[in-house]
Amino acid sequence: MAAKKKNIRKSSITFRRTSAAVSAASLLISAMLIVSSCSKGAESSSVSETEATYSTKVDTTPAVTTTTEAPLVLLPEAQERLAKHPDSAGWITIDGVVDEEVVQKFGDAEQGNSFYIDHGIDGKKSDAGVIFADYRNVLAGSKASDNIILYGHNQKDNTRLGGLDSYKWSLRGPNASISYYKKHAIINFSTNYEKKQYKIFAIFTTNTLPKHDNGNVFDYQNYLEFDTEERYNDFITKVTERSYIKTGIDVKYGDKFLTLSTCDTDFDEARLVVVARQVRDGESADIDFSQCSVNTNYKYPAAFSH
Repeated sequence: MAAKKKNIRKSSITFRRTSAAVSAASLLISAMLIVSSCSKGAESSSVSETEATYSTKVDTTPAVTTTTEAPLVLLPEAQERLAKHPDSAGWITIDGVVDEEVVQKFGDAEQGNSFYIDHGIDGKKSDAGVIFADYRNVLAGSKASDNIILYGHNQKDNTRLGGLDSYKWSLRGPNASISYYKKHAIINFSTNYEKKQYKIFAIFTTNTLPKHDNGNVFDYQNYLEFDTEERYNDFITKVTERSYIKTGIDVKYGDKFLTLSTCDTDFDEARLVVVARQVRDGESADIDFSQCSVNTNYKYPAAFSH
């Protein structure tokens, strides 16, 4: 039996921009089911009532390209996973925090960001779901998305993305410190073709309902591509001003990012988000922790300001 919630392909290297129009009904379903649900009932396997009526809206245009390139070679471990699970897209590891398979329904606007909320990797119903990549993301190759987003439930037993809570609790309150972060600052994320490392530089709580922040919602899940420097700067500003920690990790236009999204128990339909910058070619994965500090002046939804 799946653990109770707290409160809750293989990537193709040659992609073609689809010209088929998505029906209005499909768009509505996608908008409502974008991020992992925060069911009120601990045993519930359905999407929460609140999320069934509103969730952060999503731009349903897949981040695809018409440019072709030589096919990448599957990693041996990816071949094994794909033989068992056709939707397998990679593996994410943060030492002592998460160590799980990642799936993706690439380009599936109807089910891509909803199916694995309440289905296991075997396709059967499961309250715990699976960690899944946004269906619009290109995960590997020269045209990989600028920001890959992974969603997963906040499980009480710390499976899926349940372990992310520890970052938040260690960085808030009278005993806040960066000690936990220092031990868990690097994310290892392997797609079916590539192995990459990421340095965590922001951790924050945000709202998905406008009423919780004077009508404002930071739609972080729609920042998949940074076609302009202005778009990139907007994302970085919104992320860092909300972060519980200041890391000193440098970021610049042209970098690649990984965002982890799970439910947050702070308030109704809240999200806990972790953002990391990909380690650049030739760069050390080491972090200068002397530049890190707790941010005591982070931005928080107005209705619940600390």
